Amino acid sequence: MSKLTTSQKLLTFLFLGIIFLYCFNQLKESDAFYHLKTGQLIWEQKSIPHADIFSYSAYGAPWVTHEWLAEVIFYLVHKLSGFWGLIGFVAFIALLTYYAVFRLALKIGANFYLAILFLFFFGYSTFKFWFPRPHIFVYLLFAILIFLLENYRRQPKTRYLWLIALDIWFWANINASVILGLSILIFYLIGKSLTGDDKKGVINLGFTTGAAILLSFINPNTYKIFVYSIYIQPTIRTLKISEWQSIISFWRQTEIFVFLVQMVLADVFLAWYFFLRKKSNDLIAGGLIIGISILPFISLRHYAFWPLIAIAPLALAASDILKRTINRISSRQSAIILSLLGLILLGTRAVTFPRSPLNKSLLPVQAADFIETNHLQGPFFNLYNEGGYLIWRFWPKERVFIDGRSEVYTQKQIEEIFTIVGNLQDWDKLINEKYHINYFILAYSPEPLTKSIRPLVLRLMEDDWPLIYWDDAVIIFVRNCPKTQTLIEKYQFRYISPFKNPSTIPAIEAKSAAQEIRTLLKRSPQSLVAQDYARLFLSSH
Repeated sequence: MSKLTTSQKLLTFLFLGIIFLYCFNQLKESDAFYHLKTGQLIWEQKSIPHADIFSYSAYGAPWVTHEWLAEVIFYLVHKLSGFWGLIGFVAFIALLTYYAVFRLALKIGANFYLAILFLFFFGYSTFKFWFPRPHIFVYLLFAILIFLLENYRRQPKTRYLWLIALDIWFWANINASVILGLSILIFYLIGKSLTGDDKKGVINLGFTTGAAILLSFINPNTYKIFVYSIYIQPTIRTLKISEWQSIISFWRQTEIFVFLVQMVLADVFLAWYFFLRKKSNDLIAGGLIIGISILPFISLRHYAFWPLIAIAPLALAASDILKRTINRISSRQSAIILSLLGLILLGTRAVTFPRSPLNKSLLPVQAADFIETNHLQGPFFNLYNEGGYLIWRFWPKERVFIDGRSEVYTQKQIEEIFTIVGNLQDWDKLINEKYHINYFILAYSPEPLTKSIRPLVLRLMEDDWPLIYWDDAVIIFVRNCPKTQTLIEKYQFRYISPFKNPSTIPAIEAKSAAQEIRTLLKRSPQSLVAQDYARLFLSSH
């Protein structure tokens, strides 16, 4: 790898800065918040929980806290710099990850300008994955591991082995996916053994692999991180959690379809380059890319690994095949073209850059404010997706019904959720006798979710549970009892709701409904749902 010129260094800085900005994502995913609360708990109590303390439906159930180190880091970053600082930290981890990929591309001989271009082009589909969940460290550790192993293949230096072992230990305390890192390490060991050209290097890598396996057990959950996927399978299958489903289930979505086409075409090209083209034959590189390409078909959440493994060899192969064409274009011309592209990308990002750290249309931020302001007391019932944020806001004063920790909730708890949401037999027993629910906080969009909770909403309306809160994210129904009468009198929506089409409101109720719509708009002036509801009402009355 030749030394970079000043203009190349500036271009590197520009595109890494662009990647930083594109990975600077607004918080809109609830699970990030239970990670923050877990980090706070560990930091303040100086101990790692092994049983559930956040829910009342599974309280005391075994909890494999396999992401403890990431959670502590997230909490400390947030404590020092707030949500904006946390988002910036995540974007910085993204920058480091893509920089490792970029350096590897240059190290193996890719053209600088193609490496820069491919870094953004193939990485773009994964920029949305960068938010405060432990998987961001996994991406970084994955990229670093590949960088170290490829460097060791070319220069078998001892320092790479130490860093590889350290990478695996850190990974084992960040996320249970360390098994992926160990699999990659074993794959490289087998590949290097088959070449038979460096016996000492094979022995050293073998010792490192053994040490990495032993180090991976040095974590608070020891062997349990290796069977974590077994713990979570029942919940994943029953709830049909989208991120754990195969990417094939989502192929009709434009973004997923484009990614699949991109991956298949790139893999065919790389298979030809590494397996069939004698000049560039490399079974390890080709085999690793094909292996990682399988991951998205196992789980949607894994598709961000493919660009991280494919960018460097793609840049290398394209540089090799297009060598003559590249030589006809001067470095100055390439730099100008990429600089203009960079400026366009910066301008585009300026338009879409988040204006606030939290997405209040998807997170129950304002609902939590309402609950705290009005001292509404639980127990409450919530759905899976909102649990993480509610833990952050209310624990330890209140526990949630369910959240995103799939390993905690057994088939029994999931069946209870289906009973409550579907208004099935034993509904009354669960709500009034077992859990003594005082209010429901329910996400109601998108449309499939609205349909799934309709039986529950109809039951609540039938049993006179007043609707007292409604924003873009959630609705709140409260038990009609003496303790809540003041709240009901002040906030109840009697004539409008997300489940009542405004065009069907009878003329005799129109005046009262209009007043409630004005109240809704006053409480949530930025609410798109409220604005649409008001427009539909006005157009039909």
